[in-house]
Amino acid sequence: MRHRHHDHLARHREAPDRVPLICDWFEERGFERRWLSDPEAGFGVGVHRFTGRPEPLVPGERMFTFVGYGVLEGTRART
Repeated sequence: MRHRHHDHLARHREAPDRVPLICDWFEERGFERRWLSDPEAGFGVGVHRFTGRPEPLVPGERMFTFVGYGVLEGTRART
């Protein structure tokens, strides 16, 4: 059985432009870049397709946490 999974990213392209870094993260983890908007568009929208071997999810394990803008703004101030 062939599994297909696509991930999409959307982000601004203001300094610091993190879109190339985010694309690298996807590609280091088995995703193939299918499309990415031009940097001159002022926004970053991309599509990556997972080409690796799927792994089962661990029951009860959290994949990510939404932290909110307050936390993100504090992070931005430290970078």
